[in-house]
Amino acid sequence: MEIIVNQTIYPQFTWYWAIIVFLTVFTGIMLLWFKFFIFSSNFGVAGVTGLIAIIGGAILSWAMLGPTWGALILIASIALTTIIFLLLLKTAFIKKRIASTTSTP
Repeated sequence: MEIIVNQTIYPQFTWYWAIIVFLTVFTGIMLLWFKFFIFSSNFGVAGVTGLIAIIGGAILSWAMLGPTWGALILIASIALTTIIFLLLLKTAFIKKRIASTTSTP
């Protein structure tokens, strides 16, 4: 019986899948950005599609690049989405769209 030492459960890293995962997550973040700051209606097609793209990118990275890359991509996409949202929330353009300037009697 021969012992196999080099066998691993992790898939081999390929740039092809890394680029596909990056583009998927980036597309999801941009769709969420469009939903919050351009469409600013209820949670429509752009919001749902953005969330599906981010989650799909994390699952794809987990399956094709391994659990380490999957966890890193998931944490980075959540952090990046939160940071972008908080930074853009401070702009005057967004404050005018979110806060009402009219008073009610």
